[in-house]
Amino acid sequence: MKRRKVLLFLVLIFTLTVLSTTPTDVDAEEPFFACRGEDVVISITLLQNGTYGEPVPYQPVEFFDQTNNLLLGTTYTDSLGFGSITWLIPLDYQVGITTLNATFRGNASLFLAPTSTSVILHIMSSTEIQTNLTYLLCAPGDAITLETTLLDDEGTPLPNHPINIRREFQTIATSHTNASGIATFAIDCNTSWLVLGENEVRIVYDQNLSEHRAESQESITIHMQQIQSMITINSNVTDAISLRNNLQYQITLASPEGPLPNSMVRITLDGHLLLETLTDFQGNCSTTIAIDDQFSLGDHSIRIEYFGSERYSSCHKTDSISVTSPLNFTAQVPSPVVAGRTTSLNISASDIMGRPVPGLILDLNDTSSGTQLRGYFNPNSTQTMFTVPFSEPLGSHIVLFHPSGNAYIEATTFEIVVVVWSQPVFDLLSSSIENYAWPNQEVTLEIRLSDWLGNLANREVAIGLDGTNQSSVVTNQAGIVRLSFSAPSTQQQHIMTLSYTGNSLSYERGTVYEYSFTVTRTMPVDVYLDDYEFQYPLKRIVVNLQTKGLNGSRVGGLQVSFSWLVTDVEYTSSTDGYVTLHLSVPNEAGVFTLTYSVESVDTVHGMNGSFLIVVRQLDIRASGGLGVPIIALALVLPAAIVAIPTLIRRIPMD
Repeated sequence: MKRRKVLLFLVLIFTLTVLSTTPTDVDAEEPFFACRGEDVVISITLLQNGTYGEPVPYQPVEFFDQTNNLLLGTTYTDSLGFGSITWLIPLDYQVGITTLNATFRGNASLFLAPTSTSVILHIMSSTEIQTNLTYLLCAPGDAITLETTLLDDEGTPLPNHPINIRREFQTIATSHTNASGIATFAIDCNTSWLVLGENEVRIVYDQNLSEHRAESQESITIHMQQIQSMITINSNVTDAISLRNNLQYQITLASPEGPLPNSMVRITLDGHLLLETLTDFQGNCSTTIAIDDQFSLGDHSIRIEYFGSERYSSCHKTDSISVTSPLNFTAQVPSPVVAGRTTSLNISASDIMGRPVPGLILDLNDTSSGTQLRGYFNPNSTQTMFTVPFSEPLGSHIVLFHPSGNAYIEATTFEIVVVVWSQPVFDLLSSSIENYAWPNQEVTLEIRLSDWLGNLANREVAIGLDGTNQSSVVTNQAGIVRLSFSAPSTQQQHIMTLSYTGNSLSYERGTVYEYSFTVTRTMPVDVYLDDYEFQYPLKRIVVNLQTKGLNGSRVGGLQVSFSWLVTDVEYTSSTDGYVTLHLSVPNEAGVFTLTYSVESVDTVHGMNGSFLIVVRQLDIRASGGLGVPIIALALVLPAAIVAIPTLIRRIPMD
């Protein structure tokens, strides 16, 4: 029987790596570039049963330059089927396309079939770029000249070859080398291809396959920076300026190269635009700023700014000014100003633009009386009020106002003259009637004339009745006038007038007092409370009253109706006009109302009204037998009473 030999199918995977550059593995079926003088690592992987088969270890593999039929070397695969050689391409090696071959001749004892693979290697001549600089400083708008030399791998200049200048992926300029291999560039520095700061720029010779020349490049750093500009100013103000004045600036804009003409300069106030202006051909400009209502009182920042250009940097100059103002001050003094009374002085204070002054304080000093006050202003107000207690001496007072609280007010002291008067008044001390009288009834009045300092003695007082002057009297040492007169017989309302004309030399003002009374034959009669007391053992309140006409006479025998709690009773006043009530004590404390109504008869016009009686908790307890004798004794004393106002309780009954 004949023995059959089985050969396993083997696969060689070919890779190349150039050691002089960053290692890059290339599949054996793809072209690969390498330069003369470079080390090329030629490696294979020997597999059986396909591309993803098992490694074939420890087998010899030969490497050939197939184009030139040259053995390059032999290696054995390792345990993973991997093997390689390093080939240094000679400097005199022929450039162009070369086919490299890796061959495994098989191994019959292991039943391994022969196999081979190849790769195309393009052998290039390396090139070198030399430049006259590696670092360049420029400004936008500068023109720079750059010279480069292109050499081959033997150091021979290469004429008529294009050289490119690139930044990132942008080609900036292209120039061809001359017969000496030199390329010259004249380039404008600008922001279309450079940024401010450092820029890496590459000088590139691109790969030339037709001449088998490799790419080369050289990097240089171009530092582009703007030329520094500067502003100088001259002003007519060194520190403070008052409202409604003008602030003037002389501005110069320049650089180390000289003036910057026709350039925009912006002026701002505290960050807000005031104006923009252009410099002249010498880089100068002048401006006048009105210190008007756009300026508040206080410190301000004037910023003069140049925003720069592509070539020149921006710059600014800051000037600090303080805006001040005189104080607009007015005082409204009411007339008259009376001693002993408070007088409201309305004060208006503002800057000269009529605006409120923040934090303003006014100190008032009455130099005549020594009165001193301080006034404040609300944040958004120009008005304040002083309530001044003007006192003696009478006559002219010099009143000073001194502003403070705001350092930007041009402080001064304001002066006003206030004439202080005495205002006499008449006071009714006593009257024999309560504004009602019988015809021809004798009436007595006692009236006092006084001012805030006291009684006014020896003052002549004119007496009049119903608009007709009757007589005059002089006040006594107590300032009192006592009048006795017979009421007119005419039944109507009459007015008794007392007049004091005043004394301008003594700064006393005049005054008038009118006493009104009605003459009638039908007299209003009212009920008057004398007192009330608690009788605790009897659990009652004893109330003492009297019925009396408003002409001062007591009236007896009148029917009076009373209402207390839930009880209504009627009493007849005694002949001398007295009424005594016995009321039950309420069950709880409080303020209770005793109402009454007087019957109208003949010449009596009855009135109705009420009284308030206060019952305390102690009164309740004492009436219930719980109080001690001392407390009971104390409670016998008259209790507080609150009378209903006269105008309410003296309404005549219909």
